[in-house]
Amino acid sequence: MMKKQFLLAAVFSFAFALTGCGGGGGGEVLQALRDTTVPIDAASGPATTAAVRNVAFNFPSGVPDFSTTGSTTVTFTAASGTTSALGTTSDATGFTVTSGGQTASGTVNFGSCIFGVQNSTFPIGSPLATGSEITVNPCALFINTAGEPADSQARQRIVRLILRSVSSSNVLLAVSVSPQGTVFINQIPVGEVPVAEVTGVTGS
Repeated sequence: MMKKQFLLAAVFSFAFALTGCGGGGGGEVLQALRDTTVPIDAASGPATTAAVRNVAFNFPSGVPDFSTTGSTTVTFTAASGTTSALGTTSDATGFTVTSGGQTASGTVNFGSCIFGVQNSTFPIGSPLATGSEITVNPCALFINTAGEPADSQARQRIVRLILRSVSSSNVLLAVSVSPQGTVFINQIPVGEVPVAEVTGVTGS
């Protein structure tokens, strides 16, 4: 009798373990259905650039709008001189562009990306010379969200900056997707992506 009870207990314990681990079978999980391209414009620009602040996006063959043909790095920053009398810093966006040993910096306005050059070592005549203003349209972020679980957990995913006809090299950033389809970079909401239940395999 005791042997029979022991066997029954073992069977129930095994069944419970399978249930807790998903049994190795399929389960329904929410996933992002596609990649996300977020336009950087008047509506989204401040939040989107804040999410990638101080991230160096490299364009190995240059940026035509800047008239650079070699490796060019574009970084969104906090605009200089934005500290208020209360000691807080505004959400104004700055930028730095480096290429061929030259550097330009200034502020970015949005409608797409409008780069206003305030300081530069690029020569007169260059689009990046001091006092220049360059409008790049479209200006956007590509985010590799396809297949990302929509569980609000941050994972390292590919992000690229798009400046009109050229795309930067890949960078890896903390990307998450909420069950409602909101896309976050570094915990800042930047866009939306459709999500749906997809049959997957769950583990313990």
